[in-house]
Amino acid sequence: MLNCDLAIKLAKKSKKSIVITSEYGRIIFCNEAWTDLCGYTLSDVYGKTCGILQSITCDKETIKNMNMKIRSKKTCFVMIDNIKKDGTSFKNLLTIYPLKDGFCAELIDMGPTYFMKKYKEAIEKRR
Repeated sequence: MLNCDLAIKLAKKSKKSIVITSEYGRIIFCNEAWTDLCGYTLSDVYGKTCGILQSITCDKETIKNMNMKIRSKKTCFVMIDNIKKDGTSFKNLLTIYPLKDGFCAELIDMGPTYFMKKYKEAIEKRR
């Protein structure tokens, strides 16, 4: 299992949208892709929880189940409604990985751009 320091080094190089939290759920790092997706900078979110992204339409049962898995240090996959800093909502395919001393979350915007990309990839595979 990775620790936060190594996860941060890897996340800095990743093109995927990644946020890393302490073991208490407080944000300690977000990479450039996460900033591009969510609109927040590290100085905006440092020390806060990822709850800042939760929209009012976010399913409470999904959040409850996600938090149970986090507390038991299990990998978690969920799709939730989130909001960006500018108030724009997006469907988020979220994967949370436990670290030795915190958590790493990968976010994927499941909006039209994502589905078009997957559609084009499927068409290319058929050729």
